[in-house]
Amino acid sequence: MATPKHRSAAPQPAVRSRRSTPRPRPASGGRAAPAPRKKAAAPKGARTSTAAPASGRSGRGPAVSTPSTHRSGRLRRPPVAPGRHKRGRRYAVVYDLDGPRVRLGIAWFVLILGALAIDRLVLDVQLLPFVMAGVAAAAAMEIVDAWQGAAVGADRYVAGASAAAIGMSAVLGARLTGLVVLLVVVVALVVAGMRATRRSSILAGAGLTLQACLLPGITAAGVVLSMRYEIGAVLLLLFFVCAFDLGDFLVGSGADSVIEGPIAGGAAILVVTAIAAVVKAPPFHGAGVWAFGVLAVVACPAGQIVGGLLLPDATVRAPALRRLDSLLVIGPLWAWLVGLYVVSMR
Repeated sequence: MATPKHRSAAPQPAVRSRRSTPRPRPASGGRAAPAPRKKAAAPKGARTSTAAPASGRSGRGPAVSTPSTHRSGRLRRPPVAPGRHKRGRRYAVVYDLDGPRVRLGIAWFVLILGALAIDRLVLDVQLLPFVMAGVAAAAAMEIVDAWQGAAVGADRYVAGASAAAIGMSAVLGARLTGLVVLLVVVVALVVAGMRATRRSSILAGAGLTLQACLLPGITAAGVVLSMRYEIGAVLLLLFFVCAFDLGDFLVGSGADSVIEGPIAGGAAILVVTAIAAVVKAPPFHGAGVWAFGVLAVVACPAGQIVGGLLLPDATVRAPALRRLDSLLVIGPLWAWLVGLYVVSMR
């Protein structure tokens, strides 16, 4: 059998196969894995945000706060979050720049001087005890409000009335003030026991009430007792405290360090001391006025620290307490030492 002859085939053009490019292997389940989507390019001229999310609602990053501009043109530092204070800022005064603070301070100074003048001219009317007792009551209520929820059993109205009673009791002498303080302790325990629950402590509620009312009330009582001893003594005390507050606010509100304000306030006290030594303000004689001036330089900033201790945080707004904070230490000390000084000079 003859073998067929092979024909020479004409060359054909190469055809590219559709399966020339390898496909990705299918994932489990028989379906091919989807290709990752490309992000759409941002249009030209658009701004992209790379800021970290704020803490709280949208993310876990720290909240970024920008300084605001005061109406005087000076940048104000943003408030520090509770628990994240700089060194020394926990108990230091946080200056409030909103509103006419200097004018309010001058109005406070005029108010207490006017009350003293009326007490001096009209013997049957005593306004200074009412002024000091009212501020002490407001400060006590502010402290209880600041610690709201920390201790069940504390009552803001009981604290305010107790502070006012302590301040007013000084009109009749130091012995009655001591008796009123003991009575306030009993009242705080009784009220805390009436308001306590199974999960609350009677001592915690009574302790918060006493924390709120004792120091403001005793401070007011110290000012009133100093007025009973000698009108010149309470005048010099109020001059010292107002001079310290003015210097502390004017310098400390724009300073980065916590000590610049108290240093300026102490310098203002020394200026007032020098003036009192020149005019020989009664009842002080010789070096006695300088001793009391140095006491004020140390005790006024100490009172500010004590005022911070009475609050859960230094950023809590408590205007009545901040009006008294420079007096919290020197007020009771002044009444005690002036009483001893007046007795020794007789």
